Amino acid sequence: MKASTLESYRLRLWRVLAYIQNRLDEPLPVSELAAVACFSQHHFHRVFRGMVGESVQHHVRRLRLERAAAVLRESETGILDIAQAAGYESHEAFSRAFKSHCGVAPSVFRTRAELEFPLRPGAIAYGHMPPVADLIVPGPGGTLMKVEIVQCDAKRVAGLRHVGPYDKCGAVWERLLPVMGKLGWLAGCDSMLGLCHDDPDATPAAQIRYDACVVVDESFEPFDDLAVHRIAGGEYALTTHVGPYSGLGETYAALCGTWLPNSGREAADTPAFEIYANDPESTEPEELVTDIYLPLQPLG
Repeated sequence: MKASTLESYRLRLWRVLAYIQNRLDEPLPVSELAAVACFSQHHFHRVFRGMVGESVQHHVRRLRLERAAAVLRESETGILDIAQAAGYESHEAFSRAFKSHCGVAPSVFRTRAELEFPLRPGAIAYGHMPPVADLIVPGPGGTLMKVEIVQCDAKRVAGLRHVGPYDKCGAVWERLLPVMGKLGWLAGCDSMLGLCHDDPDATPAAQIRYDACVVVDESFEPFDDLAVHRIAGGEYALTTHVGPYSGLGETYAALCGTWLPNSGREAADTPAFEIYANDPESTEPEELVTDIYLPLQPLG
């Protein structure tokens, strides 16, 4: 079961990588790529990052720049035309991005034959698609992480929506907790959780959605901008992240991109949620403890 699931993940990622290579001139939204790979849109970007080693956005941007580097070398096409073909509206923006990757401006790269477009070891290069069996082999990090499959009851939660960077979501908790405490709904850390709708590697920072929530029962009535959400019961993959919240992305990538393909399971198409074991206001960043719950599809 696990071996066949891993091969399925490899094949589906190979399919979406080939799709990207053949459509670099198109917008390539994450929703479209998730459909090609037959992965949950909620978790596709985390599976991709964990298995491919870079985010979807970085992968697409790198391939476009790598293709641009080849055009620079093989033709006399104007740099502005090459920039626009790579998705950049100006010569200046393209030059900044190209120099960030290559260390030199496009005009210098064109004239110095000894320079090569740098690739990290194992990266999939533009125009080269290895066999499926050789393509994506998750590293050991995610398989060594401690993950427990747990059964969770359905939850009814009341929450406030934060839209913007994750590192700014503290403000919404500062609004939520006094209100819910006054109403008598705070019952310890297990009653407070975060619903994570978007991944910062795949969503512009200004559009990231996050709900700061407190568990309530059916007697709670929403008011003002305090909304009620339902979290489905069922099986979840539970792992614990210890350290700053800024490192949560790496833990998600290992969980979804390494542990999940080796587990014989599939993620359900609903958001993950987080439970915070300590208060970031009174805890050192290195000692913060966050439990991550990844929803799983039922077996069979």
